[in-house]
Amino acid sequence: LGPTGIAVYAFDQRGFGRGPTRPFWAGTRSMVDDASDMLILLRARYPNVPIYLMGNSMGGAVAIVTAATRPSLMDGVVLAAPAVWDQATMPWYQTVPLSMMSYSLPWLPITGQGLDIWPSDNIEMLRRLSRDPQMMSAVRVDMIAGVADLMDLAHARAADISVPTLLLSGQQDQVIPPDAIDAIDRDLRAQNLPRYSRCLYASGYHMVLRDLNGPVVIGDIGRWITSLGTAENYSCTQS
Repeated sequence: LGPTGIAVYAFDQRGFGRGPTRPFWAGTRSMVDDASDMLILLRARYPNVPIYLMGNSMGGAVAIVTAATRPSLMDGVVLAAPAVWDQATMPWYQTVPLSMMSYSLPWLPITGQGLDIWPSDNIEMLRRLSRDPQMMSAVRVDMIAGVADLMDLAHARAADISVPTLLLSGQQDQVIPPDAIDAIDRDLRAQNLPRYSRCLYASGYHMVLRDLNGPVVIGDIGRWITSLGTAENYSCTQS
């Protein structure tokens, strides 16, 4: 987004990357507070510049809850393949073991080995991530349970968003079922928001910002942000 004149500030969520409390789940409230604090700091630094909150996957779930509960902190929100797969629609063979293990074996590390799931079609990028020491190859059961609870809350609170919203997702997403994204799309359309757009990419995977088609997606984000406050009709790139 830099070439379009849009500055981007990113930080590691608590429990992940270089963030504090790694590898423990910090809780949804702490994550929402962190996002809110960042927005407050940026507003103080750039008082006359629109501020948008953007989140991908789990960060998208945090962005939904933040936008729904603290809309005055932002001028809009961008949701990239947000994690909104609520447990009520998950298969029992996922939810029952998770519920049992979160109480009996919360410390147990779980890996994604053996799962035939591709988060992106950008294989070289995935290889680089696999070698990144900040990426966690295994996560604790209680962290997985925390993410599941966060997804429940994000799914429920999407209907409470009142700020301009851009929703991005890929039809090839193997991490968050497209039906889950479709559900919050319906909720957002029913809200009569000041501005709402959804971009659905036929070739897009879960890591839609870093897929091979990622530059197109990022370009769409830039065009959406710059179109706000104007009479320009916004449409997503078809790809």
